[in-house]
Amino acid sequence: MKTKLVLIILGCGLLVLVVLSVGLIFGLGNDDEGYKPATPVETEAEVLFYQDMNIDDTLYNTSRIPALVYHHDMFFAFAEGRKETHYDIGEMDILLRRGRRNDWKVEWGPVEIIASRSGYRLMDPVPIVDTEIDMIILVYNAHPSNMSYFEELADEEHTTELQAIKSFDLGLTWTEPQDLNYALELIKPRASLYGQAPGHGIQMKSGRLIVPGRFWANVIDSQIEFTNGSYPQSNVLYSDDHGNTWHSGGSLGYREDPNGIAIFSDEATAVELDNELCINARTLHPDQPRLLAFSNDKGTSFGTPTFAWSLQEPGYYTHDEDYVSNYTNPLQGPFLLEDNTTTATSVGGCQASTIGFTAPEPRSPSNTWVVFSNPASFITRRNMAVKISKDGCQTWSNPWVIHANASAYSDLAYFETWDSDVGVNSPNIAILFEGGGDHSYESIQFKMFSLERMLQGIAEPSSFSSG
Repeated sequence: MKTKLVLIILGCGLLVLVVLSVGLIFGLGNDDEGYKPATPVETEAEVLFYQDMNIDDTLYNTSRIPALVYHHDMFFAFAEGRKETHYDIGEMDILLRRGRRNDWKVEWGPVEIIASRSGYRLMDPVPIVDTEIDMIILVYNAHPSNMSYFEELADEEHTTELQAIKSFDLGLTWTEPQDLNYALELIKPRASLYGQAPGHGIQMKSGRLIVPGRFWANVIDSQIEFTNGSYPQSNVLYSDDHGNTWHSGGSLGYREDPNGIAIFSDEATAVELDNELCINARTLHPDQPRLLAFSNDKGTSFGTPTFAWSLQEPGYYTHDEDYVSNYTNPLQGPFLLEDNTTTATSVGGCQASTIGFTAPEPRSPSNTWVVFSNPASFITRRNMAVKISKDGCQTWSNPWVIHANASAYSDLAYFETWDSDVGVNSPNIAILFEGGGDHSYESIQFKMFSLERMLQGIAEPSSFSSG
């Protein structure tokens, strides 16, 4: 009898150990923060593109507009090669670097020119991985190199050209450009200027390819025009046949904020949630935050957009050098500065990126967690940071700043590594971002970090305020 009792006690103890072990692996028994660190990992940022690059005897003044995807243990880092200046004018090519990942190291190949056209600036690279046919498609647009955006808007003829190239061998070779201009004619109201994303597009679970972006619509009511008789609004294009044909999806339309100020939505990023598609858009007023809209029909239409007040964007120039050099609070608003130290920008906000992945904690309000990146600042473009949402983009964490100096555009990618400590595939994030010391466009840098490290960084004590 005593022997049986001892065996029962030992068996119960073993069961408890098994339950505790499972709990440690999958986050059971943790507090509301959910998934807890197993092996926090973070790499140093490395420069992939920089100013004054010479590629195949072509000199590039500046590299801008990063885009990043991951497929078959390889990263594909895209950028614009701007030949004449860092501004949005002059000839530009689309550049690519391919990187083979080996655990937490990436062996990068040389910079390659994959799209070039004399007399044009090729802009806003949007790569999408089509896992169904093992393809990478890159959508980009072409503008006359000597015409600014504002000159194009004033032109009566539609000057934007939309093109796509495809690779079926992991970026070694690319198809000839496919003309997608017909898709722009499908946008209603008529687009007088178009620009996709920039940053990666997505393939939904249904197989549909989504290219988020924005267009400038012709308007009749001059009271709502932004410039030259038109206003910008975010939208999506979609394809259900692996990028062979494209259609115009939903757009965010014209809206006003509670103060009656027009909401001009602009560059956008998209992420698929459990049962919805979310578009996350830049706004152009210096005091407005990011704008979110949701679709339950795979992007064919969107519901009423709402502000995400915890996703604030840069909107001011600062003239206070001491403030810039000691800038430690990315959530601090311009109202905390002297009136003469800031000037509102004519076009506010900044591009941002989102990436979604299956939540490691099944008790989360959403089965999909979303990571967001942008310069976490009310003022200038600096403090590149990431945040996370565990409830379908309804609320967001505090920021984890990964580059505390000047920074601007970014793009995120998701990948997994085998974690031998816990015996499961571990979620990880890679970011490609514009950053430098004094200037945002000094270089485009690449960095990787585990989900555990990001959650750790978000939770670290800091001087950040939510005010």
